[in-house]
Amino acid sequence: MKMVKYINNINQLSTRKLNILSRKIVQEYMPKYIHKNIMIQSSIVRKQTNKISDKTIKEIISQNFDCDFVSYRNRFVDSYKIRIQQVKNEYDGTLYCVYFSDKISIYYIDKSNYHNVGSYSTKQHKNNSNEAQISFYKSNIQTLKRYNVKNISYDKLV
Repeated sequence: MKMVKYINNINQLSTRKLNILSRKIVQEYMPKYIHKNIMIQSSIVRKQTNKISDKTIKEIISQNFDCDFVSYRNRFVDSYKIRIQQVKNEYDGTLYCVYFSDKISIYYIDKSNYHNVGSYSTKQHKNNSNEAQISFYKSNIQTLKRYNVKNISYDKLV
């Protein structure tokens, strides 16, 4: 029962706090990556919620928007969108921590391979020339498989 609480707590972390958690996990479980010139990015894989643009104010505020974690085994079934944001060429690569409901999968993507994974785009911000983003969906998540460097179950964290 405690494990469910831990997982729910992770699901509620802000992006900044999630990245802090990811850095701590990398320090403890993957220390060889600590002193490298890499970015550490994180995403929680949550099922996509219903669109709200065509709803009334009352419908929006009375709708339950609980975001359900997607399990690793359902990564090709459930609809979701995760992304690595602010990809910068000044780094040699990105260590990407992806939080599924049943484990954390960690991927190392060298900057020379950014174009080979997900949906790569240099259009993160208007008039932006120094950053890109890489988006992943159930239809292209398999492009990460060859870059997997570690899987960690939640029970190992406590």
